Amino acid sequence: MIPVYVNEIKYALKNKCYFSALALTLTLPDLCGMAEFPKDDVGKRYISWIDNHLKDKFSHKKGTIVENNPSLTGEVIYNLRNTFLHQGSPNVQSEKIKDENNQFDKFVLVLGDGSVISNATIRIESPKDKDLEFKAIVIDVTFLCESICDCALKYYKKNEDKFIFKFNAITQEEYLKGSEREHIDLNDPQWLVDLINQKLKSIGSTKRVETTDCPVETRIERY
Repeated sequence: MIPVYVNEIKYALKNKCYFSALALTLTLPDLCGMAEFPKDDVGKRYISWIDNHLKDKFSHKKGTIVENNPSLTGEVIYNLRNTFLHQGSPNVQSEKIKDENNQFDKFVLVLGDGSVISNATIRIESPKDKDLEFKAIVIDVTFLCESICDCALKYYKKNEDKFIFKFNAITQEEYLKGSEREHIDLNDPQWLVDLINQKLKSIGSTKRVETTDCPVETRIERY
């Protein structure tokens, strides 16, 4: 599951399909968060997984002059995920960030290969009025995507047993030839019988279907 998505993301980045890569990348913490915190709600597990596994990558080092600058926390990335996937805008709504120290005036996503800029934060204070400041986050999309991808892939390899949710997708070749994973063979109606029996079992019925004389092709609506 995760390896498939990561390969798709890196292929998209290589071909400069940055928004496609970003959209799929922002779903990875959803999958990993669901594996690590299955009982938490979506937002809590998304933010927790980012902060637990990517904090060192995105946070500023203590004792440096940029220590108090805004950073890419789980809350910020979750906000980007919601705004981009639900509204189509690659932006962060800073007013929704609960951590006031991490609220900023501008978010800039650079569509590049990560060779010029990776992750930068800007904090400008007025020498005359210390309460007046301008804060911004500037991040390269390739750096962001690859950082999340590498972390998600590493997490998946160590915790593959936690990814128990189904991945109901197969290639056209698998579908037509009969997949070992799903046992789908259009020339053998037994797969339909098995699906019906699984459904009967799931609803608590004791009835079972042994065979079907109806050709499978007549039960599949094609468009």
